[in-house]
Amino acid sequence: MKTKKDNRVAHERGHPLRSLGRALTLLWGLIWALFGLLSGLGEGMDVVGTVVHVTVPGLIFLATALLAWRYEKLGAAVLLAEGCIVAISYPLVFRAMSASTVIFVLLTMALPPLIAGLLFLLDWRKFHEAAA
Repeated sequence: MKTKKDNRVAHERGHPLRSLGRALTLLWGLIWALFGLLSGLGEGMDVVGTVVHVTVPGLIFLATALLAWRYEKLGAAVLLAEGCIVAISYPLVFRAMSASTVIFVLLTMALPPLIAGLLFLLDWRKFHEAAA
């Protein structure tokens, strides 16, 4: 019979859902941080402008990835909230953008945190059901 300690040890070794969620959030955050950095440099911004360009959204996304890495349930909630905020607000705020641009942004900014949030939540739930 497995004890709670056995379940925790198995959980710490990593489950596929959690590992996939971690990889997705890190990749997503790194891509947006790099995009912000390169955009800021490419547009000839000063240091402050480039830092702001990187911070929003790249470093915020990376911070969320690290939060989800340590606290799955809280990280899942934040990822789901970020994904929903982008999915709802972007089409409303940028109505003048073409449909293809809106779809691209939704696929690259909203979908990854929604998927990762679900992966973290499913892994957290699976672990807690196994421990019960």
